[in-house]
Amino acid sequence: MKESVKNKEIFVLPDRIPNFDYTFKQTELKGKYNILFICTFSYDEPWEEVIQAATLLDKDIYIYISGRNRLDPSNLPSNVVLTGFVPDKDYQNLLRSVDIVMVLTEKEECMVCGAYEAVAAGKPLILSDRKVLREYFNRGTVFTKNNREALADAIRLAITRRYDLQKEIRFLKAVRNAEWKRQWNSLSEKISSWIQKNKGVFL
Repeated sequence: MKESVKNKEIFVLPDRIPNFDYTFKQTELKGKYNILFICTFSYDEPWEEVIQAATLLDKDIYIYISGRNRLDPSNLPSNVVLTGFVPDKDYQNLLRSVDIVMVLTEKEECMVCGAYEAVAAGKPLILSDRKVLREYFNRGTVFTKNNREALADAIRLAITRRYDLQKEIRFLKAVRNAEWKRQWNSLSEKISSWIQKNKGVFL
């Protein structure tokens, strides 16, 4: 994406959809349907509402919550699983084993990293209803408010539509990868051109 600021051209290169480093090994999960809530327990993540939403779901719908935490598992609903910190290999296997990935934020202008990982894994997404997220993750995604009733409804909808959402997210992955490659090539050409024009200036 190019922007012009006071006659100066600024080129913004979005994050690339990541690649996975390890061979996939299925992770054994507890639920009929399994949701991964990618979380760091930061102030902007509505993790308490997610836990409350779990109480509104059928007991065969499990929510796995990633990230270091100090919560007591005995105080949680039976369909909530805290993964704690997991090594990259185990995290990637978990991400690729679940049915749906959920990433939430209270911030308005936050491009959540976990959503990129979900697209890489080809997993349907549940995201907070934010303009920047709607614009980029415009396929394969259910958008939600960050309260327990809305979150529970979003999870049910994503489960019902999971096959269609998965097709859409895989298409989105192909589109975003192609866009990134075009933008990278354009940026590389501009850098090469600038170097040629300014050769010797800084010597």
